[in-house]
Amino acid sequence: MINYLVVEDDCIKYLKIEELLNSVTPGCFIKRAITVAEGIEQIKVHQFSFVIIDFQLPLSEIGKVDKKGGIKLLQWIKKSQFKRKCCVPSNIICLTEYADLIEEFSSELKQCRVFAYPYTYESEDWKLELKGCINEYIIRLSQEINKLPNHKIVYSVHGIETNGTWQSELSKSLNLQEHKLEHLKHQYAFFPVLSFMIPPLRWIEINRFKQELEFLSDKFPGAEVTLVGHSFGTYLIAKSLDKINQAKTPKFSKVILCGSVIKGSFDWESIIKKHDIKYILNDCSLNDFPLVLSQALAIGLGMAGRSGFKRKYGGIIVDRYFKGGHSDFFTQNIFNSWYDFIVNGNVEIIDDRESLTLIEALLETIITYSPWIIFIILMITIFSLF
Repeated sequence: MINYLVVEDDCIKYLKIEELLNSVTPGCFIKRAITVAEGIEQIKVHQFSFVIIDFQLPLSEIGKVDKKGGIKLLQWIKKSQFKRKCCVPSNIICLTEYADLIEEFSSELKQCRVFAYPYTYESEDWKLELKGCINEYIIRLSQEINKLPNHKIVYSVHGIETNGTWQSELSKSLNLQEHKLEHLKHQYAFFPVLSFMIPPLRWIEINRFKQELEFLSDKFPGAEVTLVGHSFGTYLIAKSLDKINQAKTPKFSKVILCGSVIKGSFDWESIIKKHDIKYILNDCSLNDFPLVLSQALAIGLGMAGRSGFKRKYGGIIVDRYFKGGHSDFFTQNIFNSWYDFIVNGNVEIIDDRESLTLIEALLETIITYSPWIIFIILMITIFSLF
């Protein structure tokens, strides 16, 4: 799926651009930024197929419109790409209501290798130019794909402090030859709890996994990939799907998560739209104590593998609940249900939850809000020392 970032402060102009993008690429993902600062924040963390920029933009929310706002954004992208501080867009296009600025900034545009087109409410020329750029990009993408419609890959990722022995057991349960499946196992180096707790160390592993997915796209172009992750592996999957370049991504059809350390409030919407993911199967363990620690102590992590996700996105996400602990998913029965899901798209609904007593409900509430409870206790302790 093609995704766009439109950096435009004029509401009417933005709506015109949005209308055109939806007509050329129905179902596409469109993100709007109003200021240069907002545009930078988006490009730092998201890989866009197209970034469409106005010349005259406010630098920040409280700033005035800067004649060279768009140019400053282009220069930031050019400078940052060499330092790997941004996700370089596949295409950048400038649209301006002031044709004279295209000539005035021609040298800057040439240095950044960016095309600019004059925009007017009355003319259709800018629409034709933008349509042409998008259609050329679509053709280029299609030509890069080696047609392998029947090639299906299962790509599994294990958690921390383990070597993922369950992955070999999963291979035995998939009937690989019968269904022309290939099971690839992402087995990164032993990942200790301390690294798990420190966000910058997680980011290093996310970048490695994202590069593996990009290599997967090059090695098996056109293949359909199902991702299977356990524990920290589910976090690698979610974050890499968010950051990966749209032009370099394989086709992801299904995702299986178990024992997930992702927050229950995690926003999957942009990932689902970006990759056109059909199903996300989230297997939860009701007695998963490690996830209680993840929720309480690890910054940015949670316990979706215990309590499920808050949003289901029209049934795309399915939470299943099992009795057991953090690594009790790796049984033949569960592998069989994964096999049926991967091959046939069937979901066996499982819910082993029971009605909670008052004490159990209170305990679950404390666990859910434990990060805030710990934070408040720390603040009270610190202030009491002074």
